[in-house]
Amino acid sequence: MKGIYFSMVVSLLFICNISLAQKIEREFRVAKKEFPTRAIDFLKQAKIDLDKVKWFEEIQNDQFFFEAKVKVDKHLYSIKFDSLGNLQDIEKLVVFKKMSVETQNMLSSELKKELGKFKIIKTQIQFTNCEMDKITLNELSAENSIVRYEIELYFKKDTSKKLMEYLISDKGEILSAQEIVIRSTENLTY
Repeated sequence: MKGIYFSMVVSLLFICNISLAQKIEREFRVAKKEFPTRAIDFLKQAKIDLDKVKWFEEIQNDQFFFEAKVKVDKHLYSIKFDSLGNLQDIEKLVVFKKMSVETQNMLSSELKKELGKFKIIKTQIQFTNCEMDKITLNELSAENSIVRYEIELYFKKDTSKKLMEYLISDKGEILSAQEIVIRSTENLTY
């Protein structure tokens, strides 16, 4: 009896852990002049055409970031900086089904164990610890940065759909899982 009770408590804690981790994110367009000088210097050093950049301020779970979004050689990149202009990460939007079969299988197998059935909405390759003084965005790889995968997906829990974001290592290990909280519109609807 104690064994059953213990496994029920452990299962409940695991379920609560996933449901308590929430991602609340808001982005606002800002002018280039509001960006930290250090971040702009980084973008110049990475040979990014500043005239093509869309500038954002992001609030994520009560933390402030700056984000530069740009299209380079048909790829969309999101470059995130902290409030002082220090690089946090670079994310490259990719189509899951166009990734190598090996990578797809590695990512899917862990998610299937965790969730069962799910539908991927968005996939990004996340690069951290980048050596941007030596390379350009197109040259980012596991050889010059830490590579992770950020996957947004829907899955059913009980009778409701949940939108989740998973951060997965390049070895297929789930590093974090957060429920994405979508804010209701601030406009009045009639």
